[in-house]
Amino acid sequence: PSEPLIVRVSACRVFCRFLTATANEQLREDLLLKKGVLASLGALLRDADEELLHLCLECLCIIVKKCPNTMAAVDGDLCPLTVQIWRRCAADPMVHMQVLDLVSCCVSTEKRLQRSMEECLLPVV
Repeated sequence: PSEPLIVRVSACRVFCRFLTATANEQLREDLLLKKGVLASLGALLRDADEELLHLCLECLCIIVKKCPNTMAAVDGDLCPLTVQIWRRCAADPMVHMQVLDLVSCCVSTEKRLQRSMEECLLPVV
């Protein structure tokens, strides 16, 4: 979070490209959880304006698709963050569609994510 926003966004996009190029699951998990990639992305999502939000949600969808087990480990943070973004940007149809895409990625890749999304979203929808 101490780096300029453009550096953080660029790093996130490069990381997503890296995820698609490597098959080493342990490395991906270590980078996401232990090296703070997910924490940084979460901070970006919480503070993002609409344009930045599109990029961050796209990156998050890629991470969910490539690392579903890792994302299931942080479902307690992912699901409330998803609801927060959905509520904050309910008037923006593009963000709304990207949130739906994220939910779709979550429910189709990992059963724990599906269950968590259902438990978190059903009371608020």
